[in-house]
Amino acid sequence: MFVPNHDARSFWEPVPGSRHDQLINLNNYPPNAEDVPVLSLAAAELDHHLALLEQQIASLESQLEQLWQEKDNMLSKRSQIRGVLSPLRRLPPELLAEIFQWTLPLVARAREQRRNRVFNLHASPWLLIHVCSLWRTVASSLPSLWSRVVVVFSNEPGSRPYPLPLLHTHLERAHELFVSFYGSENTLIDQQVDAFACLSARASTWRELTLSLTPTLQLMFNNLAGRLPDLRKVSLQWEDDELSDDDGIHCLRTAPNLVQVAVSNINHFVPVDLPTGQLTRYSLDAAWDVHWGILNLATNLTTAYINIDFDFEEEWPPVVEPVSLIHLRQLHASHLQILDYLNLPALEEAAIRIDSFEDEEHFVPNLMNLARRSFCELKSVRLIGTPTAPVIEQLFRECATIEDLRLMFAGDATNDWKDVKKIMTVLTPLLSSTNSQTLKTLRFLILGKNRLNPADVDVFLSMAKLRVRNAEYAAFEYLEWLVERPGRSSDLMYQGLEALKDDLSYHFSEGAQLQDLWREWRFRS
Repeated sequence: MFVPNHDARSFWEPVPGSRHDQLINLNNYPPNAEDVPVLSLAAAELDHHLALLEQQIASLESQLEQLWQEKDNMLSKRSQIRGVLSPLRRLPPELLAEIFQWTLPLVARAREQRRNRVFNLHASPWLLIHVCSLWRTVASSLPSLWSRVVVVFSNEPGSRPYPLPLLHTHLERAHELFVSFYGSENTLIDQQVDAFACLSARASTWRELTLSLTPTLQLMFNNLAGRLPDLRKVSLQWEDDELSDDDGIHCLRTAPNLVQVAVSNINHFVPVDLPTGQLTRYSLDAAWDVHWGILNLATNLTTAYINIDFDFEEEWPPVVEPVSLIHLRQLHASHLQILDYLNLPALEEAAIRIDSFEDEEHFVPNLMNLARRSFCELKSVRLIGTPTAPVIEQLFRECATIEDLRLMFAGDATNDWKDVKKIMTVLTPLLSSTNSQTLKTLRFLILGKNRLNPADVDVFLSMAKLRVRNAEYAAFEYLEWLVERPGRSSDLMYQGLEALKDDLSYHFSEGAQLQDLWREWRFRS
């Protein structure tokens, strides 16, 4: 039989050992006729009690929901109060403005276009105006926060250019503008025209300009002649220079404060009229006669990137008298013959391409002829393309003033890792000789090669240790190893350099971002 049990956990329990206990707990026999009413009554009683329990549970769940809601409200209020008490609330606007400046993205030019292919409202400075009214007021009234503007038009899937209404607002908040505009002939032509027209309306406030041109944009840009009073630095490239207007660029000649110019052509030269006499830095892909004309007039140059990859004639004109550039300190030359036409008494840093056996034979003689003719002291030499061990040996023998040597291996160069290893093997005894006693920094930048292997790492570290621990010569201050393709031996290289950190500063880096340094080391504006 059943007896009542008022424990809430089990309202009815059969008497232990009874038939009902056995039916429910011990076997699967069917109940007798006299068992059915008793069991049915027990089930009904349990149904009633379950209903009461469900009511209690529902009531408690409702109460719990209210408690959770009350907790959320309290958390929100506490957060608001703590926000009021936050030191940021008490920062003077001037200090807050300084902090805001550090939120701006620092992106090298080589990655700028890709980073801004999709407009991002959740990046600084736009993000700052959505935090609170104080931040919005400070950010909106800080012109320097809005001076940098990047507009990218791309036909890549998912691209989203800067919305024109927001671009208008951005420009209204700036006093001076550092503009990057990347056009595309294959997408949203009308929107590009509107965006560039919007920027052009404030051309008088442009300080720096990076511009990727299309034929339409080239025409619009030329219409800005006489409207660029404060433009100081410009970098021009063409999305496809085969489509460029051969009439060229004319608006820059009337820019009274323009001092730095870079023009990049891949396939053929596009003429650009420049205020040559006022330039301090220029970077140009052009035929030699174009460079020669500029060099004879640009007497204020401090940096020159001279590249004649295309439109090159085999016959070099005779050298009548080298042009003298008394302020030029940094030079990139795509051909060794360029050195014969120059007199550079202030030259300190030279980046010169070496691509062939003929270059290897004449590299050091041509460079030293320039140094002797100019009475200059070369502090930094950068060999670009396919540096070789014989050239480096000869360079150390004949140039005793070098403090910084940079070896830059191009991705399309013919030499491979065994050539790099041969250079390091040659450098090992050189670094402990009197010929290299002035050398303070050594840098490798290697693009496109196969991955490191342990043997390469051992040779490199042996070379580094030898010079670091040679107390007879000038302190070896800095070592840099930059390789585009990471390999399984990267950890070995890092550990080896880390072991020298007490005696040597170093930088070990990998990856595609090295393209930025590739431009910088060659003085490519």
